[in-house]
Amino acid sequence: AAMAAYMQERRRRQGFDALTRGLLAIGVGDRSQAQRYVSVARRNLPNEPLTALLKAQAAQLKGDRAAVKRIFEAMTKSPNTEALGLRGLFADARQAGDIAAAKVHAERALKLNPRLTWASSAALQLQSASKDWPAAAATLAQQAKSGLLPAGEANRKQAAMLVAQALAVEDQNRARALELASRAHKLDPALVPAALVAARTMIADGSHRKALKILRDTWSRSPHPDIAEVLAHSKPD
Repeated sequence: AAMAAYMQERRRRQGFDALTRGLLAIGVGDRSQAQRYVSVARRNLPNEPLTALLKAQAAQLKGDRAAVKRIFEAMTKSPNTEALGLRGLFADARQAGDIAAAKVHAERALKLNPRLTWASSAALQLQSASKDWPAAAATLAQQAKSGLLPAGEANRKQAAMLVAQALAVEDQNRARALELASRAHKLDPALVPAALVAARTMIADGSHRKALKILRDTWSRSPHPDIAEVLAHSKPD
């Protein structure tokens, strides 16, 4: 029993030594040494999460993207390495230009842990780029709830998302555009596009006094020529 315990501890020390040396070899770009230490680590620490990470990084150094993807996919099947595997798959997909896959991996990681800063930032960026405004708004709300964003910054970004949606529907659905723009204006009264959409829809519905109030409120915070333009044409002649 004592001999077995000694041998087990010896393998463990050799495994962690191989992990350390392997990561150092990757750091300096030594592919052959990295691969050598991967073999030692796999033999002595087959179930250690860092061994999977070392394998993936060695494959990246070698340029074997198929192996990299396969390793990271295997990592997502274990609760201990799922988040790490998803980050690896996200980075690989983004490098390959596969935006749809990158978005899926970031959103899955965010669902796994809402406090993952990289996943939250990546998901928000990709959702905004694809104009998936409801998903982006939900991600922003989660960032504020998790403390990843200060309340003021979260409100400003949320307002920008809402006004983007309002601009998209202003010509087809004035009522919906007014609702979205009004919410954006409440969150960030200095946001010029929110005031403009809200005022234009109000003027179209004959609510000149309400439109004037919103325009003056935003003008006092952010004087902008577009506000003056809408105000100047708010009434005929």
